[in-house]
This record gives sequence, C-alpha cells and structure tokens, in this order.
Amino acid sequence: MSNVNIELTGIEAACIYAAVSAELDALQQDLKSNDISVADKKRATVSVEVCKEILNKLAAASPNTTYELCK
Repeated sequence: MSNVNIELTGIEAACIYAAVSAELDALQQDLKSNDISVADKKRATVSVEVCKEILNKLAAASPNTTYELCK
C-alpha cells in the first residue's frame, strides 16, 4: 500500500468528514440489526474501523477544527 497525500480546503475536509461520519453511523446501525449476514457483518466491522481511522486522521490534521454533520 502506498501513501497518498491530498491537499484539501477546509470545506472539502468538512464535507469528507461529514460523509465518512454519516457512513460510520449507517454501518453501526447495520451492525445492530439482526437482518445482516455474518459475511456482511464482518465487512461492516472492517469498514467501521476504516471510517474511524479516516475521521481520526482528519481531526489530527486540523486539531483546532471541529466538524459536524449538517442536516
């Protein structure tokens, strides 16, 4: 795996943060559901961890910035 550096504006970073945050919420809801197969549950669990890593990296890049999901 290689590292990729992407330069983002504040608005772009906030949009990515919001999208990943929304995906994380959806995945966590899926995991609470009884209507999910074992294979899907495994994939969702991996995706939850990836989402958390992305959110942590975005937060670390701008420690004085807070992001929120606009509804």
